[in-house]
Amino acid sequence: GSVAKVMLVVLLLGLGLLLVHGWEAEISPTDRVLGEIHAYWQFPIPAPTNRYRTVDGVLTLYHGCGHGGDDWFKLPEERIIVRKALALNLAVVAFSAKAAERGYASRCWTAYWPPQENDEALGVTLALRQWLSMHSISPTVPVYGIGASSGAIFLSILMHVVDFTAVCLQIAPGLQEAYFDYQDAQLPPIVYLHMPRDVMTARVIAYLVKTLGDNDSEVMELTANPMPLTRSYMSDRIETISDADSDRLYEFVKRKGFLEVTDYLKEDPRGSYIIHNLLEADSSSLKQVVERHKAAIEEEFNILYATHELTSEHS
Repeated sequence: GSVAKVMLVVLLLGLGLLLVHGWEAEISPTDRVLGEIHAYWQFPIPAPTNRYRTVDGVLTLYHGCGHGGDDWFKLPEERIIVRKALALNLAVVAFSAKAAERGYASRCWTAYWPPQENDEALGVTLALRQWLSMHSISPTVPVYGIGASSGAIFLSILMHVVDFTAVCLQIAPGLQEAYFDYQDAQLPPIVYLHMPRDVMTARVIAYLVKTLGDNDSEVMELTANPMPLTRSYMSDRIETISDADSDRLYEFVKRKGFLEVTDYLKEDPRGSYIIHNLLEADSSSLKQVVERHKAAIEEEFNILYATHELTSEHS
């Protein structure tokens, strides 16, 4: 159990080497609808030429609201996590919520309890089973899970019907019933990664860590705190933004008064019109950079402010 938890922590931490222009693994997922669930996956590179792939584990991924399984291979923080997993010889499989596939605005996972009556949880369970069989992956290979926000809530349900080696719940504590309805259930090792600026989530996770720990469950808490915007921040994380454009983004945001003297964001970027201002920049080339990378830049600003965003950073 402890080994499983440490393995997941190693996966979540130590990402720094990949941030300094270390884009060695090409991201090129395969996708297919398995039953009713759309799955996107990639094996470590180079993969063996035969279908019997030797991997040290499988990392399954569950997106938050407003996203889909494909975003794990598109957005910067998600791509960093995928690359680290591939470097650790883990196969990566990301699933899309049915709402995401149907084009619903929320694109959230179904948070219905109990799992045996949650059609989406059962659908993902069957899809994962089919995927493992399709690739002749042994049942003894460790299976890990990372879920963010809605995906974390869904993962807390799914861990009762999938035999996970360890899970990480990001920026959400999971569903209360998942911990207390089945008092005798054997929970997998759980890593909670959250942003303390979200005080309510932090309080719930502190309670769960103590309560579950007192009941001999293996739990660990990691936090992600606000960070300053630096001149190279965007180019360090978004591989298609140049160092020069990253520097220009910094200069513009600084000049417009969005940063403290210490270069921390003054306000939550979700409500500060920072992207709107960038899209209205006098420089047409800067506007083009922002237009091409809008979702990625929004994600990174949310991480810098550190209230509620999937992250590859830990402090």
